[in-house]
Amino acid sequence: MKEEVMKIVSVSFTEKNLDDIRQLKRDLGLGNSSETLRVALQFALEKHTEEKKIRGNQTAALVIRHSHKTERFVSDTKHDFQTLVKSQNHYCQNSDECVDMFLLSGPAEQIKKMRNQLLSSKEIGKVAFLPL
Repeated sequence: MKEEVMKIVSVSFTEKNLDDIRQLKRDLGLGNSSETLRVALQFALEKHTEEKKIRGNQTAALVIRHSHKTERFVSDTKHDFQTLVKSQNHYCQNSDECVDMFLLSGPAEQIKKMRNQLLSSKEIGKVAFLPL
């Protein structure tokens, strides 16, 4: 089998991203950051492949962590997809962060579109998606 040639690329990360990469490298016992990013990419691709199989009408839970300053963006997104939102629970985690949990039901493509819209904001700290 022919060995694949590695390309060198430049990417930008926040200090938090770099800390996460270092922690993941330690946790997985990997040799370097490049290897860590390749493994993380493989995990993301596997998850994406599984999510692509989700079709038809679905029920899903969507949990997001975000700063208070993104409350308007989250609210606008919720209203953009109001036909999907069956329930929402909002929790102020601390003075600057909130957690919102949505129970969604409807066309899978619309649910994924809502999730992707939330992922598009740099101010959204985490998005957890669980098809039920």
